[in-house]
Amino acid sequence: MKNCLTGSPNSDNAPFQPDKMPQSEGQFARAGVAAGAPCRDGLRCHFMLIRFFCLLLMTSLALVTTSVRAQTSNQNALENSLENTVKAARWRQRVLLICAPAATDAQLLAQRALLQAAQAGLAERDVLVRTLVVPGLAATDRAYLRRLGVKTDAFQVLLLGKDGGVKRRDTVPVAPAALFATIDGMPMRRQEMKRVK
Repeated sequence: MKNCLTGSPNSDNAPFQPDKMPQSEGQFARAGVAAGAPCRDGLRCHFMLIRFFCLLLMTSLALVTTSVRAQTSNQNALENSLENTVKAARWRQRVLLICAPAATDAQLLAQRALLQAAQAGLAERDVLVRTLVVPGLAATDRAYLRRLGVKTDAFQVLLLGKDGGVKRRDTVPVAPAALFATIDGMPMRRQEMKRVK
């Protein structure tokens, strides 16, 4: 008899038959192969070792895949950061940032309702609206808002021009008419309106 671990001589030299190999612990037990017991043939021992190393390899691959996914997720978060969104909009869109300390903030809900009725005017003026619940943002996004002068614990509306600069700042919900008056007074917007005529 050959021991799986020591490789001692085997007196049972039956030919290897892969289709008759046990596939579960119960089948190994019925075949007379108990955990830690000597194997009746060397090939069965090798088969068990191969299964063990395959399992070990699959576990290692799963850990590597999880790590890569986490790194990809972090990279996507950086690519989709608020600062990158604003940079991507530069010279193409104006950005309206609506910042609130909670999703249920009364001023936030009022601002959304006001803008809902003005979708056509926002689209005509190339306005990209972003609603931001500040406590739920990534640290990089909160830092970017602080650089823009946003108080992270209060309601605030910022209008960024196509050049990326802050053009209007409000601490209460702003009426679409007032917002559009600010935009329509901008030199770039006046040029856009001339081209449309």
